[in-house]
Amino acid sequence: MTAYGSRLERFAAWCEREGIDARAADVRTVRSYLAELSRGQAAARTLAAHLSAIRSLYRWMAAEGIVEGDAVSAIASPKLPRDLPGVLTTQQVEALLKTPDTSTPAGLRDAAMLELLYASGARISELAALNVEYIGWSERTLRLWGKGSKERIVPLYRRALEATRLYIEEGSCSLRQSAVTPLPGRIRCLYRRAAIA
Repeated sequence: MTAYGSRLERFAAWCEREGIDARAADVRTVRSYLAELSRGQAAARTLAAHLSAIRSLYRWMAAEGIVEGDAVSAIASPKLPRDLPGVLTTQQVEALLKTPDTSTPAGLRDAAMLELLYASGARISELAALNVEYIGWSERTLRLWGKGSKERIVPLYRRALEATRLYIEEGSCSLRQSAVTPLPGRIRCLYRRAAIA
């Protein structure tokens, strides 16, 4: 709320400096304000945050009848850069793969799950929908269905197949009879246990 207020105060101060009634600001006024911020080296996220605060104010003023219409909503937000996801180091991956306690059925499942994720690059949702029939044991492949039901076949390394086979043979029956933590929760738990920041 403090950031929201400070953005509006900054906009109001700019309007006063420019001799503009902030209540009568239009699209051109707001664009001029954003252009000045941009000239001051403001990042795209900062511009988007200022525009969001101004839009909210004018939406509220229009709803309260303080101003007529809400022309400010027509201003497009600046394109924000998409951050690339973080990548684990080799040591972090090794620590993560060693996390499951394979002396328990849940540990066997977790080991198979992590090995399959690492080997195939599958999304968690794809892994959750996985059937044993999708594994090509002799070909060492895995069939996955991604977004838009697009099928892809990915190679698997031997250790992922061995961990999966061990889970199917020794751990899966025990787990089917007990309540199991949903898959995304298990991934987060293992990730924390491996102490990966």
